[in-house]
Amino acid sequence: MSFACSKGLPFSFKIVMVSDMLDLEEDIFELDVEEKVALYAHYILKSMIATPNWLDHSIRVFRNINSCVMVMIETEANHNSPIFANNFIEALFFYGAYFDCLEDYMRHDDQHRMNTESISLERKPRT
Repeated sequence: MSFACSKGLPFSFKIVMVSDMLDLEEDIFELDVEEKVALYAHYILKSMIATPNWLDHSIRVFRNINSCVMVMIETEANHNSPIFANNFIEALFFYGAYFDCLEDYMRHDDQHRMNTESISLERKPRT
């Protein structure tokens, strides 16, 4: 926010969280007609590959918001190898980077961090 303020740009940041991605709707974002929007999807889209209806719905909502820019951060990892050791190593790197990022940018008692961690750890590995 300080960068935007230094450039004289009005800026606000709002985190939108839903318990089910199918509950994501445009009106949750509370946008003004003249407002310019940037979407920031941090490690979320890859987790939706296993549930294509979530991914399709989310992309549809993102398009309808008509954002100016979308930033996606995903770690390249292959968790679908038939060899257990490869899956384990890929998952170790993926979740190591994921939780390092949470550690760097969110306090331990932050409710958004707790929600993010519980969602990340809630998913069971597929066999």
